[in-house]
Amino acid sequence: MVTEGVKPPPKPPGPLKRGWDRIGKVGHGAVYLLGVGASVLGIWAAVADPPNIPTPGHVLSEIEDWFDPPPSNPVEHIVATVRHNQPEWGSHTFIEGGINPSFDVQIDYENTSGVDLSNVVLSLDENGTAKPIKGTVFLMDDDHPRGIAVDDDMLSAKGLNIGNPKHPVYVRATYYMPTSQMGCGQHTTIFTASVRTPSFHDDKPIPSQEAVVTYDNVCPPPGPIGGPAMSPLPLGPPEMSPVPLGPIDQPPLTAGPSPSVGPSTKP
Repeated sequence: MVTEGVKPPPKPPGPLKRGWDRIGKVGHGAVYLLGVGASVLGIWAAVADPPNIPTPGHVLSEIEDWFDPPPSNPVEHIVATVRHNQPEWGSHTFIEGGINPSFDVQIDYENTSGVDLSNVVLSLDENGTAKPIKGTVFLMDDDHPRGIAVDDDMLSAKGLNIGNPKHPVYVRATYYMPTSQMGCGQHTTIFTASVRTPSFHDDKPIPSQEAVVTYDNVCPPPGPIGGPAMSPLPLGPPEMSPVPLGPIDQPPLTAGPSPSVGPSTKP
């Protein structure tokens, strides 16, 4: 006698079950081999450090550089300007004549990169005949609007260390043209300011644009040796007395008879 009840679920066919088991075993084996291979690769990369396979440190450094790039070049934040007997500053000034005329040179520096810089050094290079006047270098900022005197030689020789200024800084110096040592004609002096800081490019100086001073040494015309300058030559011939238009005046001739001849003295 057969009693009816709940039938158990049918079992999957034998070949299908065995196939899933094989797939599972292969998958686990592949994952295991993958993990072992990754570990070996990581150990080999850490020991050999080949250039073509970046280590985690290299990848992290590249990511940091991508999100936080290095500060921009501060070349646009340093400017050299010149002026002569005028309130305006410019990149070029022309001086005509004068005995040892003086002019001003100024360096404008401002850090707008948003990065704190250390040991900022300003320098001024001169290529020409101009000479600095001692005791005329002044540094001006928000704390010293009228300027404070600084060492002259530091600006042109060693460089002027202004630290880490948070506001614009201006350095002004006065130069002159030694006319007694010049020949006649135009003489050009080129000034170039530069900034140097270990925070940029391995402490290499970054130059500004050129500030040009042109002096025209006007000389008087040459004269005789040891004497004053010669007067200009006349444009035309020298003046002469007028020539008479008529004949030259002579005494009048007499119209009387010729003088008489005396008696003969012959026998």
